[in-house]
Amino acid sequence: MNSRRSSLLVLAKMALADGKVRPEEEQMLRELLTDGEAVAEFLTEAGSRPLVAMLHPTPSYPDRFFICLRAANLAHVDADFDLREELLFRRLVRQLDIQAADRELIERHASGATGAEDHLRIETLHRQSSFC
Repeated sequence: MNSRRSSLLVLAKMALADGKVRPEEEQMLRELLTDGEAVAEFLTEAGSRPLVAMLHPTPSYPDRFFICLRAANLAHVDADFDLREELLFRRLVRQLDIQAADRELIERHASGATGAEDHLRIETLHRQSSFC
């Protein structure tokens, strides 16, 4: 499994975490897909696999950061960040070895409470990532 597919499966897993895939979450996933890919395919696969099996080895810290950032944003898009999503997010942070300060930054960003320093850190990591 390549890192792109792995990232999409992680996002699908987050969408499934609270037991209901909202239209906003489905739309976020759809925007990341290419022709021939379907949201339902990723949701089905993510629902049948444990998180650890979906995580492709990602040596790049900026890439791991953006996987977590996107997952947090997806979990917050429906304004219903529940305990199951929180627990999955915390597992993802541990599995991807996200630094504590960056975890806090991701949480601030997902809740819409970032400042200028936060934006600078995100921009810096974005330029260093393969998502650029």
